[in-house]
Amino acid sequence: MDYVDYSTIRFSTDQGLDPATIVDENNSVRDNYKQAVNFRLGAEYKIDNAFSLRGGYGVNGSAIQGDDNGHFATQFYSGGLGYRIDNYYVDVAYQRTETNTELSPYLLGTNDNPLEPVADIKTSRNNVFLTFGLRF
Repeated sequence: MDYVDYSTIRFSTDQGLDPATIVDENNSVRDNYKQAVNFRLGAEYKIDNAFSLRGGYGVNGSAIQGDDNGHFATQFYSGGLGYRIDNYYVDVAYQRTETNTELSPYLLGTNDNPLEPVADIKTSRNNVFLTFGLRF
């Protein structure tokens, strides 16, 4: 489990940018981001001396201020199979990542009366990993 305070992220520069811009960006981060808790849980089952099965689940909590229902959280699902013999091993793993995001391409109204369209974007990514290794 991890605790992360995204509101304490700070920008700095040695590129000659206007210091007021950096202050404005740091204030924006402090006002729009919050603390989050990330956690992961996994298990491995050894079928015999050579084969093992793995599974896992994880959540990265939302860093967005005002997102009390966790809409911007990211979920991870994983599973895998491992084969080990002597000092050699082969692992294959599958990971699915799911994220929700709300985006508004432009502003039409005021904060009290927003009129802009909002896109609710649900993203899923599937990855497969193959690893060969030698233990020495």
